[in-house]
Amino acid sequence: MKKFTILLMLALLFGTVWARNTGDVYHEVQVIDEVGNPVTDITSLYIYLPDSTTNATIYMDADRQNAITLPMTESSTNTTLVDGYFSWWGPDGWNFSMTNANGVGPATNSGHAARTSSEGRLVFPSYLASTSTTAYEDDETATFGTGADWVINGASAVLSFTPGADNSAFNIGVSGTSLNSDFNVYVGTALGLKLDAGNPSLTWDGGAVLLNYNSNYNVGINTGTSTGITSIGSATAGGVAIDTDAGITVNADDSYALTVSAGTIGIAATGGDITIDGTDSSVIIRGSEAAADAIVIEADTALGGIDITSNADIDITTTGAAGEDITIANTDGSVNITASEADAGAILIQASAAGGDVNIDSVLGRIEIEAEEDAADAIYIIADGGTSSTLTLFNDTGTAADSIELLTDVGGITATASAGAIVATATGATAGDVTISAGDVMTLTHVDTLIFDGAATETWVIEGTANEHETTVTFTDPTADRTISFPDGSASLGWIASAGTTTKDASNAAIPLTDAVVVGTSGAASAWSLANGEDGQILTVVIGTDGGEATITPATATGWATAVLTDDIDTITFMYVNDTVGWIVLGTAGDGTNLVALTQ
Repeated sequence: MKKFTILLMLALLFGTVWARNTGDVYHEVQVIDEVGNPVTDITSLYIYLPDSTTNATIYMDADRQNAITLPMTESSTNTTLVDGYFSWWGPDGWNFSMTNANGVGPATNSGHAARTSSEGRLVFPSYLASTSTTAYEDDETATFGTGADWVINGASAVLSFTPGADNSAFNIGVSGTSLNSDFNVYVGTALGLKLDAGNPSLTWDGGAVLLNYNSNYNVGINTGTSTGITSIGSATAGGVAIDTDAGITVNADDSYALTVSAGTIGIAATGGDITIDGTDSSVIIRGSEAAADAIVIEADTALGGIDITSNADIDITTTGAAGEDITIANTDGSVNITASEADAGAILIQASAAGGDVNIDSVLGRIEIEAEEDAADAIYIIADGGTSSTLTLFNDTGTAADSIELLTDVGGITATASAGAIVATATGATAGDVTISAGDVMTLTHVDTLIFDGAATETWVIEGTANEHETTVTFTDPTADRTISFPDGSASLGWIASAGTTTKDASNAAIPLTDAVVVGTSGAASAWSLANGEDGQILTVVIGTDGGEATITPATATGWATAVLTDDIDTITFMYVNDTVGWIVLGTAGDGTNLVALTQ
């Protein structure tokens, strides 16, 4: 790559030649290299207006008849560029830029004073092949490579290396060879930063080290395929602070030791969780201090809890003298014991010494035993001590409003005794009711006899739509043993409205169905309708005051269409079978003169 100097030659004997009445000056320039040889491979040349990079208007002749096209080349229109010579008529104080065939350039006049036609040889440092020492003034640059691959600028005590393109490389030494060197930065009077070429390492002794300071990039230390040891601190080092608003993960395939010779190891999470996880190995928390509270695991907020979770076994054991206890206590929160192992004995709370009790006691809160396994026997409560063992659900420390509930949202509750009896009893001076609530169907299996035994009227309530309607079956306190027998067959029980007797006037209206007996007053021609009743309902209609004929017409009936009652004491009794059969006539009665007349 050739380097040039530019020689400005005056073409006219008297120095400056002026174009006629234009103010333009004649310029003639020859480009030579540093040893004086002409440079003949200039490919592009611009002439600029004074102190700018705007193309000047230049001419081949003083009469301004032949304008020269810019950029000027040896083959452009009206060119004067021939073998490194070029000339033109144009304004004084010109600037320029040029490029040769080897890609050198652009050589420019930027940063220099405006050039005039009377100046002599011009030397531009960017065209020098090499120098032992080159001095630059402030704010001047040295450019390396084609297209400004790198620019060095020294200004105001700052040395800048600027690449001409993104992702450029800055190398010290050569990769794969022994042509390497140390890179040292001195701070004060001592070495601050050292890149050691003989033993590749980075050493900083110059003050504080800030990695990723005020930026948002990841920082990796000893990552990738490295097998080296990472050390932070020493026996004389100061405190080590790790602070982040995200998670901190420490993964070790070998031992991980966190040790203080004096003071306290504090692991605190202000808003997040603290997890101690031994996935494939043991988790050991050991306190060797001679104190009653050598190990304290504490949740110290009203909403905080303590979770001890492992996919392997967790053993909390004391092997000291008799009377040494293990206590898991939480004053305000919850204590959750969870096992994810597929084992029938995944969680075992056991007192192995004879006479020792296992107490699960919630003083102010409640105790929940919950199983989510998809199995018919998801929860077992077993008394397995022998023939006299008894399982008791007992509450005697609460108030009168306390209760024991067996509750399931979906499915059923099964109470089974292979021997003996199942007894549901409410006892005490202020005993309440024993309530058994079911859905649409309540099944009593292998029950030969139902006994209602009490000193007062017994009531059996069957509830339909929840908290809306109920059917009440009442058993009057018997004075002797009574028996109601059901035959071996399928049937519906007939029933009589319990309200007693009601009246019906002579108006043409429906017969009321709310009572067992309806006493009517007939008019000259009363028309009474009979609406559908309830399955098994028995209804009697009798004329109490005769004023004519009363005709009864049912909405649904079988065997009859109308019934006519004409005299006092005319009586008819119906039973409503169902909505298909409707009302049937059980019997009629009269005074013997005008009997009840039925039509079909």
